[in-house]
Amino acid sequence: MQLVRTERPGHASELVRALAGRHDAIFAAGGDGTAMEAAGAAAHGGPPVAIIPAGTGNQLARHFGIPRDPVRSVRALLGGVERRIDAARLGDGRRFALTAGYGFDVDMIHGASSALKRRFGVGAYMISGVRAFAKHHRFAVIATVDGVRHEQECAMAMIANVPVLMDGLVATGPGVRMDDGLLDLCIFDATSPLGAVGVMWRAIRRDFRPRPGTFFARGREIHLEVVPAAVPQADGDLLAKGPLHATVEPGGALFLVP
Repeated sequence: MQLVRTERPGHASELVRALAGRHDAIFAAGGDGTAMEAAGAAAHGGPPVAIIPAGTGNQLARHFGIPRDPVRSVRALLGGVERRIDAARLGDGRRFALTAGYGFDVDMIHGASSALKRRFGVGAYMISGVRAFAKHHRFAVIATVDGVRHEQECAMAMIANVPVLMDGLVATGPGVRMDDGLLDLCIFDATSPLGAVGVMWRAIRRDFRPRPGTFFARGREIHLEVVPAAVPQADGDLLAKGPLHATVEPGGALFLVP
């Protein structure tokens, strides 16, 4: 067994590439970003990654049913099984497993300050989400899915790789899967804060029937560009302002799950 600490963003990838060949599994203590750094570096023949939840949201660990307590999570994962899921690769080489995009979710992440997260944990995102609803803004998105271009006004444009978030409370879109070799484009519009609440309510109810202001598409490669230019997020991390380009890597991430 070898214990190493990350010192900066991207360091987990460097450590895994250097050490993965010596070990049967990688235990990554951190949030979703750390887990995907490790899984991306271990892709294509490396050992599975076991997530020890130590972030704020821990959405990937929640999806896999990994206990929140570090000791319990290690015990559960030592007797776990391997599960392979799709990964989405961004233009800069980093990977995400959950969602990426623009709009409401970015406002929610940006509004969850460090102090708020220390005090309320994952509840900080619920608080900032209420503020994001009240802030409410729309933008134009140009989305290209496997070469087919779509344009729309919206309040949120999301590339989804998982069907649900927040312990299954909120669905991302219709028929989204982690292991189908495809990514899902989910666009939602709302012309008022009340309309934004309605969008969230439909996501909670899994009601994705066709209606004005919604658009869904599925493909292997999705490019998003918004006007005016904005900051996107991927797995809860804010990225540099500009376009977002994601390509699916079928089965590109291998994890240990309970």
